[in-house]
Amino acid sequence: MSKAFGKLETSKLQGRKSAVAGVQASKEEWKPFKWQKKVLKASKDKNVVICAGRQVGKTELAIMRAWMAAKEAPNRTIWWLSPTLRQCRRDIMPRMLRMFRNKKEFEDVTVTDMILYLKNGSRIIFLSGEQQYADHLLGATLDFAILDEAARLDKKIWEQYIEPMLIVKKANVWMISTPLGRNWFYEAWMWGQSEDYPKWQSYHTPSTESPFIKGRLKEIEKRTPKNIFEQEYLAKFTDSAGGAFFGLEGCEDSYKLPVEFDSKKTYICGVDLARKNDFTVITIIDNDGRVVYMDRCRDVSFEQQKSRINYAINLYAKCPVYIDATGMGSSVFEALRNSGMRIEGINLDYKTKAEIIQHLGFQIETQSVIYPIGSIVLEELQNYQFTRSPTGLIKYEAASGFHDDCVIALALAVWGQRQSGGTGLWVF
Repeated sequence: MSKAFGKLETSKLQGRKSAVAGVQASKEEWKPFKWQKKVLKASKDKNVVICAGRQVGKTELAIMRAWMAAKEAPNRTIWWLSPTLRQCRRDIMPRMLRMFRNKKEFEDVTVTDMILYLKNGSRIIFLSGEQQYADHLLGATLDFAILDEAARLDKKIWEQYIEPMLIVKKANVWMISTPLGRNWFYEAWMWGQSEDYPKWQSYHTPSTESPFIKGRLKEIEKRTPKNIFEQEYLAKFTDSAGGAFFGLEGCEDSYKLPVEFDSKKTYICGVDLARKNDFTVITIIDNDGRVVYMDRCRDVSFEQQKSRINYAINLYAKCPVYIDATGMGSSVFEALRNSGMRIEGINLDYKTKAEIIQHLGFQIETQSVIYPIGSIVLEELQNYQFTRSPTGLIKYEAASGFHDDCVIALALAVWGQRQSGGTGLWVF
């Protein structure tokens, strides 16, 4: 095994409790919610699938079940499998230690090997579902397994590694996850809904069941695209897995670019400057959210890009420019500003990018954005995705083989309209 992954040794390494720096045992007893109590009462010989929204306590519930499984009998092997090793090391394992470190059953922990030991000889082993570690899943026999964020694990992890190991001892598995479209996790959840699979039970718990987030859900729904809200918070198995935008076709209209300047309207320009293998895209919208101008070019010099931006905004009364300044040197930004542009640079870090893309998604859902039928912008919007990291962070990016330059330019223009006040249509 690689050093990063660690060996799965059966022998303990003494004196390693202090190796988890900064992890203090919790002084409060875990008190399950009503829905968690219901699931814990599930028969021990059942496989359990939990489809749950964010912040409902599914991870804490699974941690408790793994601990119970380790206590049930001596010398048991429990696996906790997460999508990444980082998630195990920095999230799950510290959480478990906080909950149980002061328990009399707890004996030791090895950080390098990612193993928690009980005094009865049982052990909880934390593992990664990442492809580079897949071979390390072979050859073991298990007494119980937790598949954390199962929807984000490769199906073959279950079919080729976990399921065969469970069969040997007639062991059971718990799968917990927020859904990701109707992938293999949806299939597993359906087993628990069918009389044809008596060994399986499935549960659905939306974020409305969480006292931590319930009071903020209406606010979250107002600023979150419908498909993302339904998947992440209502825990629905949506058909548009990973698609960042909903209702795209409803925003199409039959017209040609460019649209002539109208002195009764106001305009905003969004610009995504080209980086390696990308396009520079200049998009201008009016105060009705209609795309009136778009220029998409590649492999042109900075001077040519500046000239094209100037040309575009001069067509629309030198309208303000909102530009992706991520990684763009101050000299470049100053050169654009010194050319006479009213320009605002936006650094698309994780938080800002998510906010801007989600605002665009909301405007698309309410059909407050309009673009020509057959435009390249529609193709990019259709192939723009969101994924959720094991730690819960939502990441937005183009699907493999596609570009996102038109998406970013449009999102910046829409964001600029919001920031500048615009009309009542743009008050968010």
